[in-house]
Amino acid sequence: MNQDLQVIVDQPSLGHFYWTIVHLGRPGEMHSVVDYARGPLPTRDSATDAGMTALLGHQRAGSPWLHQTSGARLGWNADTVPGSLLQG
Repeated sequence: MNQDLQVIVDQPSLGHFYWTIVHLGRPGEMHSVVDYARGPLPTRDSATDAGMTALLGHQRAGSPWLHQTSGARLGWNADTVPGSLLQG
């Protein structure tokens, strides 16, 4: 995995697994959601595989989250920029 992007798999309800790609950023920056599953997957393994495939797609496409000039890193907020991941 890229050091700035991480795949997280969660099971919010029994038998419903979702993957999320999170941009970790630099120390002091907020974590941001880059991409996510649009629907549940039946197993943790299938969600992990789907999330890793999406992550590889972001890495191959040269995702703006991997570059320092990303709008999110500059503090821009728009509908086209993924939302922040709140840490509790």
